Amino acid sequence: MAKTSIKKNYIFNLMYEILAIIVPFITTPYISRVLGATAVGDYNYINGIVSCFGLIVATGTATFGNRGIAVVQNDKKKRSVLFFEIFIFRVLCCGIALIPYTILIHNTTGLYHTLYLVNLLLFLSWILDVSWFCQGMENFAVTAIRNSIIKITGAVLIFVLIKQPSDLWKYTMIYSGSMLFGNMTMWFYVIRQIEWPGIKDIKVFRNTKEIIQLFIPVIAVQIYTVMDKTMLGYLDNTTQVGYYSQGQRIIELAITVINAFISVLLPRIAFLFNRNKKEELNQLIDKALQYVFLLSMPMIFGCITLIDWFVPIFFGNGYAPVGNVIKILSCMFVILSLGRLFGTMLIAINKQNQYTIVTIIAAVLNLVLNMTFIKYFHLGAIGVAFASVISEVVATTIQLWDVKGFVRIRTILKYMIKYAIPSILMMIVIISTRGNVITQSIVGLIIEAAIAMIVYLLVLLVFKDKIVFEVIGSINRNNK
Repeated sequence: MAKTSIKKNYIFNLMYEILAIIVPFITTPYISRVLGATAVGDYNYINGIVSCFGLIVATGTATFGNRGIAVVQNDKKKRSVLFFEIFIFRVLCCGIALIPYTILIHNTTGLYHTLYLVNLLLFLSWILDVSWFCQGMENFAVTAIRNSIIKITGAVLIFVLIKQPSDLWKYTMIYSGSMLFGNMTMWFYVIRQIEWPGIKDIKVFRNTKEIIQLFIPVIAVQIYTVMDKTMLGYLDNTTQVGYYSQGQRIIELAITVINAFISVLLPRIAFLFNRNKKEELNQLIDKALQYVFLLSMPMIFGCITLIDWFVPIFFGNGYAPVGNVIKILSCMFVILSLGRLFGTMLIAINKQNQYTIVTIIAAVLNLVLNMTFIKYFHLGAIGVAFASVISEVVATTIQLWDVKGFVRIRTILKYMIKYAIPSILMMIVIISTRGNVITQSIVGLIIEAAIAMIVYLLVLLVFKDKIVFEVIGSINRNNK
């Protein structure tokens, strides 16, 4: 039952993640050309600031709710009580966040004033976001459908409404409005899974301590995932924000395939840990490690090899610095995937204090490095990329020590080497065909990417990779 649940959830999540890759690959080239690097930077700069208010609304309720609902998912009474406690807590936090946000709107003018006003839609969206409940119930179909609606609706509206840089406010409204609409759709599922428990059973502040404990690492993570853009825009300029944001977007798009699997592990790990099923838990973690390296290693070598062709074709003129940003961030395919896996494990097994300490250390380090690289070395987007990588390496290394009872360094090195060999062979083939056999063009880029995937898969088949053969076997069984 557990394995079936994970496979089903992964399929739904993967279907969405594939869509999440396809849609930006269609819209990003259009947006980068129509809006330009400066307007893209303005959007990401404002979005980074607005996201900080989203932290106040969500606090640590998303992670706490996901884990908490997972534990009581089979008891309608308990999950209903927990749902209303978290939901009301989030509504109160939203009211608190609106106070400083209203002051911010009042003290800004021009374009930024308009963008802040439009982003008010996000506050309602954050209140109605119940994805944590759906994930805790291990029903990823609901969130996958919701996210798909957001992506598709947003893409259609972008091509219809966005025609020039002055349409930036429309672009912001499309993002905020589609988020709100998508979150509303999840309620059709949620209302069938809960019941009103009665006001006497609801203790809104019962879980405040645990929520705040999880809120601290959320703030820390936000510092080195959002504040980097804010610092870059403030200490340098929004054009540099545009370069960094576009490079980071490519990394995030590619890594979504891995995250589709990792994101379904939190409720399952919490479920197995609470029932002391150590053997099944260890098997699940081992397979997760294999999966991370199976996908991340070819991403790194392929990214470094193909990115110089990719950037001018994908983004157009004026985005040349994005290539170097992506090369630096490419090692995040491994680092970030392992970090999220280890962080998921720590939260699932009730070791959020260790997770909090790690994220605080990484956040402080990231702030210091950002300040140093931007202000004193004037490295701009490149400096922020280096700061992000160093911070994530430190965080992942510390987390590895915290989960040493479940994960061995020797196992990580084994899988890293195992999948590095076919990745290097893949890279050699790409380099040998570039220029001589295949020329730089969109067709050439597609051919190179296809050759890379075929070579990598063939080498894995020769090596008789266990996961690849499991996937092939599963496909054959489904076709019978």
